[in-house]
Amino acid sequence: MSYYGFDKSDYPGDDVMQAWWTNSPFYFVGFYLAPAPHHTGTGWMNKRATLKSQGWGFLPIYNGRQISDSNLTEQQGRTDAQNAATLARNAGFSYNTVIYLDIETGGTLPPSGINCTGYSDTQCNKTYGGYPLSVDLDIATSKDPSVY
Repeated sequence: MSYYGFDKSDYPGDDVMQAWWTNSPFYFVGFYLAPAPHHTGTGWMNKRATLKSQGWGFLPIYNGRQISDSNLTEQQGRTDAQNAATLARNAGFSYNTVIYLDIETGGTLPPSGINCTGYSDTQCNKTYGGYPLSVDLDIATSKDPSVY
């Protein structure tokens, strides 16, 4: 089964979200974790409980560094992954929540830029220049954020 969702950079308001839930085909919403390197607006951050009570599902988004940014190092990726995990916890998301890295500038990720190095047969860390593509909150809350 497929479900529709959407994202909107600025939080549109509780009444608008309730109207969309009641009158639209949408079941989940992109939830912006902020402040992030490329998304400073924090309007979504204290709305998780309200949206959950309305019935919404979530796709947590971290609008982090972009391909055109200069500091795409593994260390910066780990720092940003920890920031994303902290923001998600502060917004009320549970452990094991996947956080999606929003890459909006720079075009398609080249296959050579996506690295996959596993810690085990079942875990894989995918990064772009060391920057995480998504974060597993269960791991990210430890000393070593997992990205895949």
